[in-house]
Amino acid sequence: MTFDASSVVEVLGESGSYGSGYEVDAGLVLTAGHILTDGVPRREPTSAQIRFMQEGADWVRAYVIWYDDCLDAALLAVATDRSFTAPVRYGELTGADPQHPVACGVVGFPQVQATRHGRDPMGVSGTVDASTQRFSRRYQIELTSLENRRDWSGMSGAAVFCGPLLIAVIRSVPEGFHAARVNAIPVGQLLRSAAFRGALFGTGCVEPVPGRGEPHSALRAPCNPECEVPPLESVELEPLLEAPPRPGPRALTAPHEGGPSVSYLLHPRVRTVPFIGRGPELRCLRRWADSARPFDAMTVTGPMGAGKTRLAVELAQCLGDDWVTGFLRTEPPHASPRPALHPLTTSARPLLLVIDYAETRPAWLGLVLRTVAGHRGRARVRLLLLSRVAGQWQDDVLRQCEHLGFPADAGRTLRLGTLEPHDHEATVPPLSEAAHAFARRLYIHVPLYELFEPLVDGLLPDSPLADPFSLSLAACAAAISAFEGAAPGHAALTSPYEVVLAREERYWMRGADASGLAGDRETLLLLRTLVVTQALCGARNRLEAAAAVRAGRSAHYRHWGADQPRPDQLRTLHNLLGDLYPSHDAEWGHLGPHALSAHLIDSAERHDRGLTQSILTAPGLARDQRRRGLETVLLGASHRPGLTGLAHEVADALDERLPPWFTEEPQGPTIPEADLAPQDRFDNEIDLFPDTGPDGLPGFRKGPGDSDVPPGPDLGF
Repeated sequence: MTFDASSVVEVLGESGSYGSGYEVDAGLVLTAGHILTDGVPRREPTSAQIRFMQEGADWVRAYVIWYDDCLDAALLAVATDRSFTAPVRYGELTGADPQHPVACGVVGFPQVQATRHGRDPMGVSGTVDASTQRFSRRYQIELTSLENRRDWSGMSGAAVFCGPLLIAVIRSVPEGFHAARVNAIPVGQLLRSAAFRGALFGTGCVEPVPGRGEPHSALRAPCNPECEVPPLESVELEPLLEAPPRPGPRALTAPHEGGPSVSYLLHPRVRTVPFIGRGPELRCLRRWADSARPFDAMTVTGPMGAGKTRLAVELAQCLGDDWVTGFLRTEPPHASPRPALHPLTTSARPLLLVIDYAETRPAWLGLVLRTVAGHRGRARVRLLLLSRVAGQWQDDVLRQCEHLGFPADAGRTLRLGTLEPHDHEATVPPLSEAAHAFARRLYIHVPLYELFEPLVDGLLPDSPLADPFSLSLAACAAAISAFEGAAPGHAALTSPYEVVLAREERYWMRGADASGLAGDRETLLLLRTLVVTQALCGARNRLEAAAAVRAGRSAHYRHWGADQPRPDQLRTLHNLLGDLYPSHDAEWGHLGPHALSAHLIDSAERHDRGLTQSILTAPGLARDQRRRGLETVLLGASHRPGLTGLAHEVADALDERLPPWFTEEPQGPTIPEADLAPQDRFDNEIDLFPDTGPDGLPGFRKGPGDSDVPPGPDLGF
């Protein structure tokens, strides 16, 4: 979420002191501590009055839930019915380039804006240099000069944003500088406080591990399955790195509404389940990262679902905040690539850069290598390449490294196969631990949770599973079945894929209901097609999203002829898809992980032959969207062999040549793709898109009237 003007608040302390603040999460306002104490040391504030920067807003009482005199910061809780979309993202400066200070912006209520009716807000732009906090532990931000220091009074507590990242809170105005600078408290210092994290994110976050800094860096995730602390991202590298996964809106994911999307919880960067296996590989990567080489590259190969992404996440977790870590975006930024890559050469900390599906990005990978080659600074750079195959593309990388003066050992390749038997042998079996982790995240607020949770272990597969994704999927399906499988009319489904997608369908239908769409079978079928379209085409902006919605809807109704409904809900569908699978980087995200979306695409194609080709050849799609769709099918074919023929058909229809990496065989053993649960646990496989006639779909029961409605558990939602 970027800066939101409606989240800016005025703050009035108990003694009449005045300042600013910012709503960082629903009903939680971050501000400067001295506003609440009127500058009196060791005084414990209890409450304050606040007013949102909205037309007609009134002053309301807010209560102090966290205060730190040394940090001079406070967190206020206020009851409000104001619509709140998503919590903010937090960042810090990690570069060392005083010639290129970072632009920032502040909105607050300074004295200079005082009128007889109160104070008007004022937005100010400025710059901040990371070196200013080296000794003082405060950012000094250069802003537009005012006549004297007192004119800034009331700006304390205002949030400082660099792009989409909140980096600091205004604290004071230093002497001198002609009233052109302010001191600000870096949010990184606040996140290092376990008490602050507990107040802001709940009690799931644990104390820092001795000898390792906190909080979480750009690639790092919460420190345990119950922790919801967002990562602390690099401001300078934010345009180059993929943003962390974003959950759906509170209106759809709150516990009383049914909980979060399973797609979000299955994302490896969310770390819902403990890290399982791959211990030797992680130790090998740690030694590689800690070596004295200024630059080095490593390739990790394995089939889809083998755990490559999670392994990279765990490596970053081990490296801690002494490093800047992140996934590089899969394509160059919109700006000219060379200037945009400049921050890679100015980092004050070692860099771990991960490129996923590296075999599909040879040009982008080459550009990154050439940029890093020109960097001879003190900070080490590690490039971790994740790939389905190790083929010609990897030989090209080795040659480029050699040519650029960074010889890389051809043996620096890790091949991930199936999990070893000893990976499943523990006091608490990993599969059981993972299943209970999903149960906590999905159902902890359900009445009678303690009654249903023991049922989870009885629904787990008896035989060890081959890969981390299969394990996570089976664990998630067991948790869902334990809590929702006994709902009246709930059909037993065959594989974890079907169990998970059936719950995800209910998530879609909650969104449809909130958007005012009909809760019938036809709406569900249309949403399935649109979610497939979303996974295929993506959308970097609103124009691409609108084109994707039109393409998906047209493909869905292509057999209806003149009987198809009027396209009068395109905007509603557009907004709904963005709510179901939001993204920080683009107009929307997609159902994931890739293995799950590949299963959905394969199921859709089996039910409606030609659907994928019809979507990708629809008029109005951008050429990049068509290519992205073809690439999605090609990658999915490595996990769902049934998509291989489809990939050839789509490539022919789009007049595109198949890339070399698609024709190369994956390294390591093939991971089983379909039924991951024993047959005694689930019925025979049910097609996700069955022709069951008017009586509804598997996993659905008839509701009042003539409509088909998602069953949902009768557990207090």
